[in-house]
Amino acid sequence: MTDHLKNRAAQHKFILGVSAGIPLTAKIAHDAGADFIVTHKEEIFGADGRMPVIARTGYGGNCNEIIMEQADRYVSAAGDTPVFAGIGPAEPYTNVDRFTEKLLEKGVTGITNYPTAGGWVGSYGNGIQMAGVGYSLEVDYLRRWSRKGVPAIGYCFNTEQIKQMTDAGVEILSLYIPRTEKETHGWDDAPSAEKAAEAAAELVETARRENKNSVILCSGGTIHRISDIHNYLKSAAADGYICDESVECAAIDRAVSETVGGYRRLKTCMRREGGQR
Repeated sequence: MTDHLKNRAAQHKFILGVSAGIPLTAKIAHDAGADFIVTHKEEIFGADGRMPVIARTGYGGNCNEIIMEQADRYVSAAGDTPVFAGIGPAEPYTNVDRFTEKLLEKGVTGITNYPTAGGWVGSYGNGIQMAGVGYSLEVDYLRRWSRKGVPAIGYCFNTEQIKQMTDAGVEILSLYIPRTEKETHGWDDAPSAEKAAEAAAELVETARRENKNSVILCSGGTIHRISDIHNYLKSAAADGYICDESVECAAIDRAVSETVGGYRRLKTCMRREGGQR
């Protein structure tokens, strides 16, 4: 799988991963020609109509058990399209290596570190790292399985994390595009679209410098229009994109809203009792 993506990147062919919160999305993405599917707790939360960021907290159940329960459905729906499962190695009641073996037996192709502690910064981020359940645990986990030949996607939020993942032998990187001022739902530290593009370009440049043979993808940003992500990727010179809200939640929202709204605008032609309309 990793070699296949490397070949596509070498031929300058766009690589498309699709994050799926429901198996139907995996099936449609397979039929439409996605290169791979990613499923993880955060995406499932979004498809359930919940704020995806909740999945990065302790709420909503064991992220690994949720993926295990859904794995057969995703693998079946995705056909021959590879499925990457988001696994949380910090979950205290899971023997993560035995768990991973079981997932691979179900037909899952690869793994990734999502939900991730990589996005937590400041005192909270430092606290969970000091407690031994931070980002470095995710790096160690992907290192072990990369050495066994299992394809792994490393989600990275800054240049230091890129270096950690590269040193761990992870050859497929997903580099985070920051949410912009228009997309943050009230976050007060969001950059402008221009600054977000510059940040993404810096991450890609670092990844190229660390390992020129890595498959470098972007993700995040809650970008809903294909033209917008094209601008980001053109600026950053990445090999492709892992889309999430733009292909699932936002698309479902538009389709259902338009369809239900269209039905609500219909005027009934049925006769009521008494001959009245």
